[in-house]
Amino acid sequence: MLSTPPSRAQGIFDGDLIRNPNAQGDTKYDIYIVKLVGTKKFKRLILSPHVFDSYGHLNWDKVLLTDQATMNQYTTSNLVRCSDPDMGINDPKVYQLMPSDDNGTKTWLNMTISEFSAQYDWDSIYTINQVDRDAYIDISDWATYQNAEYGFELKHPLGWKIEEHGPYTSNSFLLHNTLFTDWAMTIWETSVNNSQIINNTFMGLQFKEENNIYIGDKPAVELIYYGPSQALDGMHNYRLFIVHTDDFTYSIDSDLCLDDKNPECVQILSTVKFNKPTIDFVKTGNVINRDSSQYLVYEKPGAPAITIEFVFNEDSLCRSYGLADNPDISCVGIELNDGDEVGIEGKISNTQVIVKRLTGHF
Repeated sequence: MLSTPPSRAQGIFDGDLIRNPNAQGDTKYDIYIVKLVGTKKFKRLILSPHVFDSYGHLNWDKVLLTDQATMNQYTTSNLVRCSDPDMGINDPKVYQLMPSDDNGTKTWLNMTISEFSAQYDWDSIYTINQVDRDAYIDISDWATYQNAEYGFELKHPLGWKIEEHGPYTSNSFLLHNTLFTDWAMTIWETSVNNSQIINNTFMGLQFKEENNIYIGDKPAVELIYYGPSQALDGMHNYRLFIVHTDDFTYSIDSDLCLDDKNPECVQILSTVKFNKPTIDFVKTGNVINRDSSQYLVYEKPGAPAITIEFVFNEDSLCRSYGLADNPDISCVGIELNDGDEVGIEGKISNTQVIVKRLTGHF
């Protein structure tokens, strides 16, 4: 007969194992180990059963069941260093962990003592063994890509090429594309729905599965479709990840995430973060010149045409689809004619839009 795991409402001690069996989704299986330092309370996720079993003193029968209110009393720590006497290891490096399912990444926090103290709590560092440390892929030497305008960032392997595309004049929902060597991050209007994104991404494929997940700290949906590949033989599972925020909707797709997901797919996903965008205006419309000023006339569903003035500054970039390779050039001196169709990314200031980037035929 299976025994019922122990449960305590109070009396959780340093080194105890805790789990909330009523948590949402697969997180109800997540087991944390508690660390108490004075009045400070920390918890750290044990990545997988393999990692759990690598600690001889941990016992599955000793996992305490508790509720979310109790779990929330403990600050989640993702800082570790490895000290494993049995393996002759005493590594002074402090790593920041980013778990993702039964995988994860680690980044060495290569900083001075004063820099670390300004950002982190020394008491939150856990000491782990070699198996635990090596279960996380080291991405310390990966490059960090940051897109302040659209409010996201991620890490990627060195050497990846990056291309920026947008704003688009031919799609009322699609705003911008950041294309990496093996990764695509697409930004959409907040009004777009999942079906519209799918129709732009996975036409002709058969729906298979939908999963609710988190990317960064945002709720997301993982959509899996099944069908043939133009580049690969046979039938494959394709994944599309969609994140809705108050500012934009983001979608992610990559050949790395085909079928059972390349570990690199999981690793990159675990580094994605969303921040407050620095732009708040992305529209496509037509130019009107009036009294030495330039205006964009654009449409909004259910409303009459809207007119707003736009201005350039020294940082404004223009991209003409009439120029070879569509390079970004300074907008200073650019002449736009009445009726020109353009797309504008920018920041609203009073009644004007300060242009960050303008694209079109001019």
